[in-house]
Amino acid sequence: MSIKKSIPSKTKKLIFQEAESHCPFCDQSNVDVLEIHHIVEQAEGGSHDPQNLILACSNCHSRITSGSISLDEVLAMKSKLSNRASKDRSDGKPANIINITGGEHSGVIANVVHLKTSGKRSPKLAHPQGAIGSNLLCRNYAKYLIDRYNEFKRADKTVRVFSFGVIYRTIKSRFKANWDFIPIERFSELVSFLQNHIDGTILGKIRRKQGHKNYQTFEEFKTNQASQSATAEDVQ
Repeated sequence: MSIKKSIPSKTKKLIFQEAESHCPFCDQSNVDVLEIHHIVEQAEGGSHDPQNLILACSNCHSRITSGSISLDEVLAMKSKLSNRASKDRSDGKPANIINITGGEHSGVIANVVHLKTSGKRSPKLAHPQGAIGSNLLCRNYAKYLIDRYNEFKRADKTVRVFSFGVIYRTIKSRFKANWDFIPIERFSELVSFLQNHIDGTILGKIRRKQGHKNYQTFEEFKTNQASQSATAEDVQ
């Protein structure tokens, strides 16, 4: 069994300095709750390289893990912090800078990364080939089921504190990956997992007893998507 190495002290200090010992997402400055997040998780091959690390408070760290703070937002914030740090250098000449122009990138290694897109859109990471996120139809259906679950769960008045992020954490715990990075070979497994969770909600059970459907099947969803695309083309 491999033992994960801890982040070197010098690297930790660098990350805290980069964010000025504040959570860049909510401005929390209590050092007791500040943590270091791996942008690409160690389980997925992520290293302790400073460009793969960002400071966050425990609350925002949980939101990143659950997907409430998206990967796009994390990357944009990392870029902002890196840019600020480079301007603070006394010589004003940061080394090893990579500028990325466009909407997608799949991975870079550099001391400072500048992510630039047209307009105000955040940069997007391309999903790896073979992941659910790389298949638009599968991705949309999985997201549809996730949203459907949250809709049903939110209607449950017995839930004292509702959080959209719970289902994302549940999926990650079950599949050991963010929902859109799960291998496409496990798509049917994810679909069954989500459908069972929807059916297991109070609203889901009530609707089933009344003879109502809780969600579209994948085939129904695919047909509706094709119909919507055809309608949009006709309008154009």
